[in-house]
Amino acid sequence: MTKRQKLSYEQHIAIGKELSEMRNKLITRQVQICKAYGSSKKPTKLADKACDMLDRLRCGMDDQLCRDYPDKFDTHVYYPGKNRQ
Repeated sequence: MTKRQKLSYEQHIAIGKELSEMRNKLITRQVQICKAYGSSKKPTKLADKACDMLDRLRCGMDDQLCRDYPDKFDTHVYYPGKNRQ
C-alpha cells in the first residue's frame, strides 16, 4: 500500500485562502437567495446547506493542519480575519 503524501504547509495556506473566498461569495449569494425567496424555500435551504458543508470542510482542514504541522499551526490559515484575506 502506497503512503499518501500530506499537503505542504504552503498548500494549506493556498487552500485556506480559496475556501475563505468561496465562503464569502457563497454567503453573499445565500443572503441574496433568502431575500428573494424567503428562508423556508428550497433554494435558501440548499444555500444554507452549502454554506454549512463548506464550513465543515474548513473545520476539517483546520484540524488536519494542526495534526500535520503542530509546530506551525495557525487558525488564521483557514479562518483569516478581515485584515488577513
